[in-house]
Amino acid sequence: MKLFLGFGALFALILLFALYCHSEARLAAHVVNKPRGLSLAVRVVKSPLDRPLLGLFPEEWLKRMDPSPGELSFDHSSPGASGSVGPARLELHAEGWHLLLELDRDGRVTPETALVLPMNHAGRRRALHCRPSRQADADLRTTPAEVPGAFDGAFRFQLSTCEVAATGKAIDWPAAPMTVTGSFTSLPAVSTGSDAPPPPASANR
Repeated sequence: MKLFLGFGALFALILLFALYCHSEARLAAHVVNKPRGLSLAVRVVKSPLDRPLLGLFPEEWLKRMDPSPGELSFDHSSPGASGSVGPARLELHAEGWHLLLELDRDGRVTPETALVLPMNHAGRRRALHCRPSRQADADLRTTPAEVPGAFDGAFRFQLSTCEVAATGKAIDWPAAPMTVTGSFTSLPAVSTGSDAPPPPASANR
């Protein structure tokens, strides 16, 4: 019996790894296959530990046990999509979304790092303001794009706590850190002048 359970656990881990690799490849292809111009794609994925049955079954089954989505995303085709990037700072926007990733000299997130996202929670649709844990590691890689003054790249970090953006009230979600991944092409460099647009008010809490 113990041997059977051991093989079952090993199979589940292999399947999770395969699903993860497939999703990462799908995200990269979504951006790379676009014409050479401004493109971006962002995915927010719940941890398997925060999903019914470890998220191993079809989404329509899992929603019967947990109505909150296992994945949220936006890209350059979303209304209001825009952004900018620098060596240690990435800012992306779309309608209902505001992502700010900022790294310190040690490659850890600064207190400014956050993601505002639209979410159906507790039967209501509202904006959530989510942050990583303090001094969490993150990954932001950039290379010069074919377009002068722009960059291609990819990023990855985790969010561990969320609050209602309008009130600042903390909520008990997510139960385990969510992973934010994304990539972009021909994204403009961060503006250093006074004409840089301020982030949404909900992101300044």
